[in-house]
Amino acid sequence: MKIAGIATIDGRQESLKDTVDSLLPQVDKIHISFNDYTSPEWANSEPKVVSHSGVDRGDAGKHFGATIEESGVYFCCDDDLIYPRDYCENLLHGLSRFPGSIVGFHGKVMPPEWKVYHNDAQALPCLGTVPEDFGVHVVGDGCIAYDLSIGLDVQPILDGPRNMSDVNTSVQAQKQGIPLFVLRHYQGWILHTTKINMADTIWERVQKEGGDTGQSELLQSTPLRRYQAHEVLPPERMSPNLDGTGTHMAPLLTAVANTKGRIIEFGCGDYSTPLLHAVAGSRLIYSYETDRKWLDRYTDLRSTKHTLELVEDWDAVDVADCGVILIDHAPAERRIIDIERFRGRAQAIVVHDTDASDWYGYGPVLDSFKYRYDYTRYSKTTAIVSDFRDPGKWFRSATCECHGLPVCPSKR
Repeated sequence: MKIAGIATIDGRQESLKDTVDSLLPQVDKIHISFNDYTSPEWANSEPKVVSHSGVDRGDAGKHFGATIEESGVYFCCDDDLIYPRDYCENLLHGLSRFPGSIVGFHGKVMPPEWKVYHNDAQALPCLGTVPEDFGVHVVGDGCIAYDLSIGLDVQPILDGPRNMSDVNTSVQAQKQGIPLFVLRHYQGWILHTTKINMADTIWERVQKEGGDTGQSELLQSTPLRRYQAHEVLPPERMSPNLDGTGTHMAPLLTAVANTKGRIIEFGCGDYSTPLLHAVAGSRLIYSYETDRKWLDRYTDLRSTKHTLELVEDWDAVDVADCGVILIDHAPAERRIIDIERFRGRAQAIVVHDTDASDWYGYGPVLDSFKYRYDYTRYSKTTAIVSDFRDPGKWFRSATCECHGLPVCPSKR
């Protein structure tokens, strides 16, 4: 069962209705804690809504339904956010990638020797772009999910310091050894309402009260741990010596070894960019990236054979004939557009993150190619598609068709 929980206050009736409307098609039940007012008629008449009035639990009230339900996945939500239609689906997918964890779309990482929570925390915002799944110290519990079977004790969250639900939830998870992850997402996917007084948000109240209100002290009272993906995934799903960002190396290098012509990389990476530089030989490489700071990590590789270019608009990158193009860039919605743009011009298109096919919208596009091979050795999967070459043949023997890189045989 899929169960949502929301806490709300008087004055947010309109925004709450929008939040609920965005969730109703995705869940089986919604618990709403009406902290300082009686539930409106529309909530009382909605079969999926369970209203709780009379007790003001603050923002922690979003967890109250978890004390009632015995099983299922619990989605904590905020009354000032509008959730996309595939919101719960992506959280469920995240829980399958990180079993036993709390996953969400907002969180913070605390740097070494931090002192003041709100000043020093490094944020991964739900309203911005986070290009990769990321372990965090603190989750924003207005956009999280957890399976009730993990045994998160929500009573200390409900009884904890008022309107500090993010920190209370994270501290309780840390005490119980429950990993916290922010999942990849892009800006504009989750939307903030325009129907509330922004000066009345908890964030603004905290800033007016000095920007901390005891949150630093509470976090410092508990040892904080940030989990990595390989610490959570079952051993058979990921090598403990390879993180999720490098799981496309074998198919990428195999495609390079079995093609000719220029190599194009959409989205630079610590694995792909230096490795392509090392194995390309005399072939030209064109690496494109939208994040200047990220691109600057690889400027030492720039040469007459390797072009590194900052991109402001992916449409401005010319479509050209190539042996291989790697699709691993942001924002997420660009990926299927650029797969189609290079169709017919690339001998092989290597597409990362196909385990999140629904998230990226890969399905119909990748399935339409004449040839498709899925590399499923790791939980984060990669596909090679082509209308010209059958990449499956490259993996059905111990070595490539051409002289070059040896390849581990696929399980398929």
